[in-house]
Amino acid sequence: MKIDFSSKFTIGAAVALVLSAASAMAQSPEPNASLIAANCAVCHGAGGAGAGDIAKINDKTPAQIAESMRAFRDDKK
Repeated sequence: MKIDFSSKFTIGAAVALVLSAASAMAQSPEPNASLIAANCAVCHGAGGAGAGDIAKINDKTPAQIAESMRAFRDDKK
């Protein structure tokens, strides 16, 4: 799959948003699961089912999702 610059920028911005939310959660005693899920649902759809070229994430563990996000951040994915 070829990703153009605007798509990569949008995906990168979404990853940055999720990572910044994760950073804020690390400082918070109680993570807000609804807020986290809402951020993911913007691209991956309700329940993480995915659509079109957007990967489904509802069958992934939190560790697998985090690893995928790190790989994307590091331009390995």
